[in-house]
Amino acid sequence: MTTLEEANENTYGIQVMNSTSINWNNFAWDEGYIRHYISKFELLKPYLISYIYFGDIGYEYIILELNQIDDLDQIPIGTEIWIPKLTELETFIRNNTK
Repeated sequence: MTTLEEANENTYGIQVMNSTSINWNNFAWDEGYIRHYISKFELLKPYLISYIYFGDIGYEYIILELNQIDDLDQIPIGTEIWIPKLTELETFIRNNTK
């Protein structure tokens, strides 16, 4: 099982030191997305969303950044978020990591 610390240090072989150092506003969603509706349980444990779609909790903060979610306490149950395709996400990170 991957710990949160390990996941934040290394995501699918791509080093992401700080997800906020990337300008996520430039993410184009060219490969489409999956619609996901946040459950009550996921509001308490948002890393599960990352695990469900990518098999890795390391994308939690990236998914939140892409969906412009700063404060989970302000998000109602059932809010729709977009989950990017992993290939597009990895390419974007690779091309935009400082």
